[in-house]
Amino acid sequence: MTSKEPITPAACPHSQLAQEFSPWEPAYVDDPYPFYVRARAAEPIFYSPEIDMWVVTRYDDIWTVLRDPARFSAANALSPVSTFTPEARQILLDGGYTLIPALTNNDPPGHTRVRSHINKVFSARRIALMEPAIRTYATQLIDDFARDGHADIVAQFAYPLPIQVVLRMIGIPEQDVEMLKDWCGNRVLFLFGKLTPEEQIVTARHMVAFWSYTREFCLQRQREPQDDLTSDLAQVVSADETALNLHELASIIFGLSFAGHETTTNLIGNALRHLLHQRDQWEQLCADPTLIEQAVEEVLRVDGSVPIWRRVARQEVVLGGVTIPAGGKLALVLGSGGHDEAYFTGPEQLDIHRTNAHMHLAFGKGIHFCIGAPLARLEAKIALELLARRLPALRLAPDPQITYVPTLSFRGPKRIMVEWDPAGHTA
Repeated sequence: MTSKEPITPAACPHSQLAQEFSPWEPAYVDDPYPFYVRARAAEPIFYSPEIDMWVVTRYDDIWTVLRDPARFSAANALSPVSTFTPEARQILLDGGYTLIPALTNNDPPGHTRVRSHINKVFSARRIALMEPAIRTYATQLIDDFARDGHADIVAQFAYPLPIQVVLRMIGIPEQDVEMLKDWCGNRVLFLFGKLTPEEQIVTARHMVAFWSYTREFCLQRQREPQDDLTSDLAQVVSADETALNLHELASIIFGLSFAGHETTTNLIGNALRHLLHQRDQWEQLCADPTLIEQAVEEVLRVDGSVPIWRRVARQEVVLGGVTIPAGGKLALVLGSGGHDEAYFTGPEQLDIHRTNAHMHLAFGKGIHFCIGAPLARLEAKIALELLARRLPALRLAPDPQITYVPTLSFRGPKRIMVEWDPAGHTA
């Protein structure tokens, strides 16, 4: 559909692209980017009955939405994509699972108030002070497998590094880390994908357990503050509950304990998958480590951790020539925006020398720009730097069988089998 006349679901209920858009199908999950190429050219905004959302694929339209919270609310950003079973809903209800909008899915003025306090404690200074610890832990992880000559680089490196970092920042006691890792389990699929009824029940119980733990942990930090982010925010609660209340604090910490590591795991995994597949780029990076920061930005552009994020129209609005009704839900395809030919030359190609890669949309834009972006960039930089120095001969194993979790909003390989000559690693 190429007409510039505004359209509505009634006028165009099932376009050709909408009929083909199936975000749970393996072919799309493995590589959605060819579909985005077609969408940007033929129908850059279309209504998908499959997910009951308007799918927005061009950079300019995505930018417009993200920069306009007055017309586009973030209220649905963390809403479940699929309907919970009655049994799962009851488990959440009985367990007191009562997260409230605090940051990601909050709008002004509430968002402005909460964000102002988080900005103070999630500071550049705090992140800089964490760098030695990140390097130490990343080095320990590599030490554990460097002599083996093979590894699942996701399970043995890309996953444990970010979760350890974010839980340390939050202040979770070391003895509780493994328990919380178990509870994280299917949280991504629970909110952003599809689970079987049986899987929903198990995951709902884990969500309730994690939420209960988080509330008690925040109370404990309020009583006995330590040197961590939770304690700093708990002091704000103690000083003035109109500035930040305990329920909001628990919701923030619950969200950070999840989003603060899942997306960075995906970033590191996506980086290694693309750099090792495009071997010349990995070799250039190994030869010149000053390219690493640029390489991180290019990976965020070409295959970011969050390919789709969501908004809802507060009022009827015309976007890119398409009429979005009041209450219409939007799927902003950040991954497609990063491939928009209007901004990026040869967008399907990974190029660590690309000078405008930083223009990607991977961390969003506007008032909801990802607060954890500096930490994610630092972790990815350290991860690539240490692997390039210690395992320069790192390569994808034959038939590495790289697959992705079928979710709407998170993208990263479940496993990446790699190998190298164990005699060639450096200390």
